[in-house]
Amino acid sequence: MRRRLPHLPWKRLLAGGAAVLVLLAGLVVGAGAWVYSRAVTSNVGDLDFANELAIPPLRARGEDALHLAQHFLLRFAARPKKTALRREIGTPSSA
Repeated sequence: MRRRLPHLPWKRLLAGGAAVLVLLAGLVVGAGAWVYSRAVTSNVGDLDFANELAIPPLRARGEDALHLAQHFLLRFAARPKKTALRREIGTPSSA
């Protein structure tokens, strides 16, 4: 005769309890997401801009502007398929 395994109702209770906990956790996360999505995230009309924003004047460009432009042109001309630009600014052609 076959021996019967003992009936273990605690496994069923444990599985049911875990399912209830997962369901409750899902409800809490869903409620939190709903509350977060309904939150006011705009401050239009709330700010009075009482303090003026101090922006310093721009620095006057000196001799560095010409140096920077030449540097950019030389680097750009060094790229492949830029032979017309190389001839124009007088750099040696590598192609």
